[in-house]
Amino acid sequence: MSMSTHVTGIRDLDGTFASMMGAKLACELAGVGYPQELHHYFGVGVEESEDHLRRKMEMVDISAAVHDYGREMVEGHEVDLSKLPEGVKAIRFENSW
Repeated sequence: MSMSTHVTGIRDLDGTFASMMGAKLACELAGVGYPQELHHYFGVGVEESEDHLRRKMEMVDISAAVHDYGREMVEGHEVDLSKLPEGVKAIRFENSW
């Protein structure tokens, strides 16, 4: 079994996310369809759970800033901080098997 590591940028979800989530929940409670603004903000999957939408929207593709790094007996990833997109507040390293 092998392991892989993924590097992802994490953005801070501002007050807009909370407002849009409130509107989404209000629509669901009222049993009405989502307005176009919610579809535009959340994109495909507006009907997904809050946790799913939060995870999806907080992730930022930072692949242009990540390079494989290695030397004898070492493998890893190096992140060029100067190439991170604006709004990235953290970098998440995830290992999966």
